[in-house]
Amino acid sequence: MSAAIAIAAGTVLLVVMFVDLVWTTLGVSYGSGPLTRVVLGLGWRAASPLRRRRAHGWQAAAGVTTVLATLALWVVLLWAAWSLILLGPSRGIVDGASAAAGGWDRAYFAGYSLFTLGNGEFRPEGALWQMLTVLTALSGLTIVSLAIAYLVLVASAAAERHAVAVQISLLGSTPAEVAKAWATATDTAQFEALVHSLAAPIVELTQRHLTYPVLHFFHGPEPRSSPPVAIAILDDALTMLLLGVALHARPLGPGIQAVRRSIDDYLAMVAHNYGDDTHEPQPMALDTLAATGVPVVDQREFDAAVEELTPRRRALYRLAAAEGFSTQLDG
Repeated sequence: MSAAIAIAAGTVLLVVMFVDLVWTTLGVSYGSGPLTRVVLGLGWRAASPLRRRRAHGWQAAAGVTTVLATLALWVVLLWAAWSLILLGPSRGIVDGASAAAGGWDRAYFAGYSLFTLGNGEFRPEGALWQMLTVLTALSGLTIVSLAIAYLVLVASAAAERHAVAVQISLLGSTPAEVAKAWATATDTAQFEALVHSLAAPIVELTQRHLTYPVLHFFHGPEPRSSPPVAIAILDDALTMLLLGVALHARPLGPGIQAVRRSIDDYLAMVAHNYGDDTHEPQPMALDTLAATGVPVVDQREFDAAVEELTPRRRALYRLAAAEGFSTQLDG
């Protein structure tokens, strides 16, 4: 490989890596960079057998591994880029005896210049290559700092993601249970206000997924810590209340609609990227709700109304099924 080709290839690789790094770590409204999206897509497909087997522990480990693989990609590309650039000059890097360093020696020099202060075994010769060595060290410091900051922010967002799921799941573990809680509440207005308060956390969760798409890889160990499960249960419960309860008795406040719109935004953000493409939503029965004494519509009328929501319910159920918790939605 000629010196010019090596330098050009290294420079292009360096630019591509930094674009992806900055895009992913600092592009708050633009999600992951192109290279990171490829890694995440490969990781998601590789973990598909674990999701089908509901191997939650391994699934969580696979998610963390996929996130770390992104950081490893940046490091490898950075090292490769600088190794190619430093291959260019015939005597740009020399050893202690002032002899030109070989190809592997230059890669070694690039590596320890990136991640350490160097050991003096090899040195740059000439002002240009001395400055490039400084830039090598600076780029190494930059990527390590951004990667650490990114991991801290993602870990914090992952904890908030689980907290949102637990907060929603406090209403009930199945759609029928949540609907029954509304029907048996001594003050339904207070219950509806509680439901309304969930709109803000769901909006925040959606924005977190926009900023950090890797969040979907932080698998919850149980259904109550899985946002797709919690949101699907909540949405089905709202469907039962909005379509299953007789018109004169159903909740029609703006708070309920606000929650539905927040779920719309959540689906628009994540449903097209992640999900089990084969899982279908289960039919809903009004028996539990009717047993509370709340007036309900005819089951066939309810089924016809729910049929129109099939695409929405399918998207929610497939997101939940992708985390291995689809049976939690039955009931």
